[in-house]
Amino acid sequence: MGAEARLAGLGLVLPEPRKPMAGYTMATSTGGVLYLSGHPSTGRSALLGRVPDEVSPDEAHAAAQSVALDLLATIRSVTGSLDAVERILAVTVMVNAAPGFGGHPQIADGASSLLSDLYGESGIHSRVAFGVSSLPGNATLEISMVAALLPAGQAL
Repeated sequence: MGAEARLAGLGLVLPEPRKPMAGYTMATSTGGVLYLSGHPSTGRSALLGRVPDEVSPDEAHAAAQSVALDLLATIRSVTGSLDAVERILAVTVMVNAAPGFGGHPQIADGASSLLSDLYGESGIHSRVAFGVSSLPGNATLEISMVAALLPAGQAL
């Protein structure tokens, strides 16, 4: 079963893909690798503020899953199908965090768990999760991702 079927089986629907907010693209690829720009928790997920002062870690964890859906929407818009992904290679999660907060990995698990649910072993990736003093638009978090693509016409 591919990622598209697993997504439907989980009852999840992808949002409209994001548009860039400035002079960049949401994704670019070379040599079978797709690089996705940072997707913040603004817009559809609309979670703003610093963890844990203004946003609870549980809310931020849920927002990480929502942002992962945004990233997947970008993948589908570029490739035509989530099944075009051979492997999720890397995920970077930046959390708008108060000084002394150390729960970044647990928040990032919101995105990582969804990716492994959809792609199985191929969704288990390297990851960096860290806190920052601010993010654009006061977003609670921002996530970027790197994925390996299958050769054109091949499916998992």
